[in-house]
Amino acid sequence: MIPPVRSVRDQDRAPLVEALVRHMRSGYARFHVPGHKGSADAARELSELAGGRVLLADLTEVADLDDLQWPCGAIAEAEVLAAEAFGAEETLFLVNGVTAGIHASLLGCAAGGKVAVPRNVHRSVLGGLVLAGADPVYMTPEIDSATGIAGSVSPGELGKTLDGEPGISTVLLVHPTYHGIAGDLRRLVEVSHAHGAAVIVDEAHGSHFGFHDGFPPSAMSCGADISIAGCHKTFGALTQAAILNLQGSFVDREKVRACARAVQTTSPSYLLMASLDSARRLMATRGRSLLENALRLGAWLRQRVNETGVFRSPGPEWTGKPGFFELDPTKVTVLCRPPMDGRAIERQLRSDFGLVVELAHRGHMLAVVTYADEGDTVGKLAGALRAIAAAATPVRSRASGDVEGRGGVYGAFGRIPRKEMSLREAFLSVSRWVGLSEARGCVSADVVAAYPPGIPVLCPGELIDDEAVELIRECRSAGNHFHGLREDREDVLVRVVLRDGRDPK
Repeated sequence: MIPPVRSVRDQDRAPLVEALVRHMRSGYARFHVPGHKGSADAARELSELAGGRVLLADLTEVADLDDLQWPCGAIAEAEVLAAEAFGAEETLFLVNGVTAGIHASLLGCAAGGKVAVPRNVHRSVLGGLVLAGADPVYMTPEIDSATGIAGSVSPGELGKTLDGEPGISTVLLVHPTYHGIAGDLRRLVEVSHAHGAAVIVDEAHGSHFGFHDGFPPSAMSCGADISIAGCHKTFGALTQAAILNLQGSFVDREKVRACARAVQTTSPSYLLMASLDSARRLMATRGRSLLENALRLGAWLRQRVNETGVFRSPGPEWTGKPGFFELDPTKVTVLCRPPMDGRAIERQLRSDFGLVVELAHRGHMLAVVTYADEGDTVGKLAGALRAIAAAATPVRSRASGDVEGRGGVYGAFGRIPRKEMSLREAFLSVSRWVGLSEARGCVSADVVAAYPPGIPVLCPGELIDDEAVELIRECRSAGNHFHGLREDREDVLVRVVLRDGRDPK
């Protein structure tokens, strides 16, 4: 059990940041790792890239800086403050991203069991299922008919899954999706608990939700047992920094903590942990006003996009239906009317205007507005889209906007290939790389997913059928980058299970 920590309620404090600063100012001579010893001369290139003081803050577990694996000092105090800020009973710092939290949660809650997961889950969940030896029961998310963009699963779909597949012990939900779409999470949690299933929420893109009521509710406020928030995405922490929130008695929290220790590095970055402490303080003390500005800028950008007459950005009209219950207004999806191509426009934004968006596909782009944005930066994007629209070849208006979704990467959402063997068995099996055409009729040994957003076309153990092959070819010809494929001079290769030691078929 973690040693007891006194209750800390002063959100103006950042105990780990304070401890790190004190240590940096102490002037101690370092006879411990890391090897660069905080010397700008010893790591000149890195010092020039990030600044010499970054090296001074790159420390290890010395006496006054606590230990992430068993915190009882500054880290423990920082986690108590984070739990209070996020409305959790307990919070763990993560330095291996949301991925580590998902893996720890699945190991702690679902080892060897059945887990209900949406098909549009991130590939990191599949890795956690492999590690846990858990059996996924896939649920089909609601899909917007006009765009093909997937939302959450509906309470009805979840209930049908839990009723139809006895023995599901855990439900993993995504809140929100990459595009900021949130389902009716309160109802989804109620349905899960009524069936005796614990709820893990992948809240990678929703770490800011609990700090302003203009956003969908946070997973903790909806009654989830575990949520894993990617604090580097919208919250202000450094990339790879995340948190794992716990509450209630539905899960064995001691086991989850032990699993978090197992999957996390024993040499954590104090820069990453301090960034979590700092970002929490910022949001707890100033979050409402900062997020108010982000909401205002997001609404303004959406309005300017819709005024172009060529691009369209869905807002409240996208919500209030199953799977599309609410929307994060700071995730601005920009739909492109044919023959305009979102990837070509993304390249033009980069080359001609010096702007980079989060995501670009054939039929749309995604722009993320955060508390760090200002009117000038958002105005530059609005002006660029207005200029591109003005120069575009006139096209006949289409009420439905983007229609990429009937194919393309989003065509994977509505189909679940036939399962031939378990996820873990296939992933750990003897395998070989074969050409995509030759792979028809074989069993996939890996996750094949367009990235971003990292949602699978194929999962380990699933049959590579004609539809999967054609979908992969279509997505690649459209310019999507894939995880799980290897380029070859003559064909693209996919890893397949080698059956009977010889024939993959």
